[in-house]
Amino acid sequence: MAAMAEGPRDLVLYHYPLTRSVRILWLLHELGEERIRFSVKRVDLPFGAGFTPEFLAKNPNHALPVVDFSTGGQEYTMFESCAIVQFLV
Repeated sequence: MAAMAEGPRDLVLYHYPLTRSVRILWLLHELGEERIRFSVKRVDLPFGAGFTPEFLAKNPNHALPVVDFSTGGQEYTMFESCAIVQFLV
């Protein structure tokens, strides 16, 4: 499956060290800011941040990574690291 022709320009990565969100963070750095701008929000999983109602609305699996972005006037949330990598590449 090919990525959208006009992909996201701004993305928010929900991240905690030593999770698979590192895979997404690494890819975003490799792609560079000229291709996609991003910000990182730390989710303190050891302190229960993955179980808050706000986070569970983004990913009911209470796991990382999660990304929020908009493209074509639509807001999207994705989770599952391999799916995110496939979409971004």
